[in-house]
Amino acid sequence: RGAGGEVSSPMLLTLPCRSTSSWGSAAAAGRAGGPRGILQAEHKLAPAPPSGSSGLVGGRWGRSRVLSGFLFLALSYLTGKQAHGYGDAPLPDGSLVRIPLQACDGSYCIFFNLDDSGPFRAVVDTGSPFFTVAGSCTRRWGCYKGQGSDSGLAPTFEVYAAKEGEVIWKSARISFLNATGPGAAFAGSVQGIRGGIPLVFGVLSDVLVARPGGVFLGLIREREDDIRPTFLGQTDFMSMQIDLSRSKSLSLSKRSLLAHRSPQTLVQLQDLRVFGDPVQHYACLASSMTINGYKLDFSDEPVYTIVDTGTTGLTMSRELYEDILFLYASKKISSKARLWKEVSVSLKTREGGGFEIKARNPITTPVDIPWPKFQAKLLVLGLSFIEGTTITFDLREGLIQIEDKTQESAEEWR
Repeated sequence: RGAGGEVSSPMLLTLPCRSTSSWGSAAAAGRAGGPRGILQAEHKLAPAPPSGSSGLVGGRWGRSRVLSGFLFLALSYLTGKQAHGYGDAPLPDGSLVRIPLQACDGSYCIFFNLDDSGPFRAVVDTGSPFFTVAGSCTRRWGCYKGQGSDSGLAPTFEVYAAKEGEVIWKSARISFLNATGPGAAFAGSVQGIRGGIPLVFGVLSDVLVARPGGVFLGLIREREDDIRPTFLGQTDFMSMQIDLSRSKSLSLSKRSLLAHRSPQTLVQLQDLRVFGDPVQHYACLASSMTINGYKLDFSDEPVYTIVDTGTTGLTMSRELYEDILFLYASKKISSKARLWKEVSVSLKTREGGGFEIKARNPITTPVDIPWPKFQAKLLVLGLSFIEGTTITFDLREGLIQIEDKTQESAEEWR
């Protein structure tokens, strides 16, 4: 999916980044390969990301377009600053950072500075590991002019949305704009350093940012050794909460942000690195899937499910996709309505039950899984499944909790 809700080509899988011009060798690492580098990035599988960069623009007409883009970016930033005044108290140890999210091209974005220069914008993405910035002046993502210093890491070639391009790895103090809490200056403040600490980030070439690519704040923490440093892996944060219900915010904390510990609401994360995923995508097991009223039971074989805020629809392994097409063609799944009209997935909870999340008319695409040892089936659930919910990750204990605020709001209205 590209910016503006455009549909991109089927999602590619992420492979470890190489220092060569191919994702097929084995050296450094950028995003984990694939359309936003999903499938081969350890615990993450994701379809193509939002679109993006206008690239370098020349001439008077180009300068006016860039200027209008900057005005739009500035107004978006100011709007977010006025709209979000969170009163939630920080944790006792001052480790909480709460950052307002703003809708952007069918995704959710944050604003940030590099070495006090900006603002820049990035999509909040639980399906990728890196903090990135567009490598030139763009209308959507901000104007990069070489901020940051040499990280000492060699450039890599990454694959985003079926396009390969160079990523340069630099280091800068990163601070979130409009953030609240004692850690608002950024993760560095958690360690008592005002204004943030230097962190490694990726500077994307124009080919990766252009539609249907984009710029991402990747929230996958764990990685294999040959993968470039992840954003969260350079911080002390071990818990995060993405509120897509009322406050529209991202919270980061050293302590667990789980609201409660009921086994009926807790889902155990699964580490897909054992199958060859180079990063630890936020994956769990699904117990069943229902399409237009027809239930597929997954009790006989594992079906892993990745939660991905960097995409919108539903992506699944090709074998499962073709099985469902066959059921639809044979009318076992009712053909009175279009396929994928109503889709729900039941996630297996810690106590053995299921927690159901739903979507209507999700854009659905198949994907070939590149992980060498992966013989199971895979689902990737995007924003259409989690809009209106609050998702909490406890990375120390390997738990995820999804609370459906839309149902609570409906009951309150009644």
